[in-house]
Amino acid sequence: APRKIITPLKSAARRPNVDPLKAIEERLRTNAIELGRIQAANPIPKEFCVDAYKFASGQKGEEPAGKKVDRLAKMAKEKYPFSLFLQSAEGRGEKELLAYVAEQASLNMDYINASDLMVESPLSDPMTKISRIFENARNFKRMLVINGISDLADYASGPKAWQDDPIVQHFIREAARHNQPFVVVANDDERSIISNQFLSIFSEKAALVDLAEDQVPPLFERIMGLQWPEDEAVKGIRLGDIYAAKQLIERSPEKVESSAALHMVREQQRLRVEHAQLRHIGF
Repeated sequence: APRKIITPLKSAARRPNVDPLKAIEERLRTNAIELGRIQAANPIPKEFCVDAYKFASGQKGEEPAGKKVDRLAKMAKEKYPFSLFLQSAEGRGEKELLAYVAEQASLNMDYINASDLMVESPLSDPMTKISRIFENARNFKRMLVINGISDLADYASGPKAWQDDPIVQHFIREAARHNQPFVVVANDDERSIISNQFLSIFSEKAALVDLAEDQVPPLFERIMGLQWPEDEAVKGIRLGDIYAAKQLIERSPEKVESSAALHMVREQQRLRVEHAQLRHIGF
């Protein structure tokens, strides 16, 4: 909103030692924490390919994501407020996929980490933040995405304790009356704590799977515009690792060769794995 820029500018004008740009950044950062609301800042990569994604399917093993994405977009355009429970894991590119769904449905996307909703604040508690994000999505007709849903409560005690937590119950009530498309993303290792009662509020359910090894080299070549280095292993590389490395390359003033690009992909893979390990032990 313009006031979030104008207000800190006026404040900085009264304080000569304050950098106006830093004042704006601080206001926007504070607002994001206060509302638990993070806009999807990254555009859909121009090399985005929906056919690179696959969903787990009980009967077929795996199926391309394109048909489900098209159906969700059609539902949103026809004013049917779908709700999607998406099982995924860091690095599978779900944020880019969901941004694509929103674009196909002619919607903007609000992408929120559930952990941000739990940050204590003197101005609002987690329940208030949950109500606000749903209210904002309704008022501005946005597609709401909540990532890492298990962070709403302590799930170490098991699914019943998690589900019975007052904050989770409040989320269920808000979600049940929401009239715009929204998505909840749960990591693979969090799925076990999600009860059938919680799942019952969703009209759609899907689980993203990792890239097959034979998908990695052609996707690397398509996204990077470089040849895949010969005799290089592909084990463990995810689509999000390639996207993240591509963003770094685009900001680099120097030309990057294939081997260096692959090294950057592997570095993103390493950072992702480390982050997952830290998350698993509670950091």
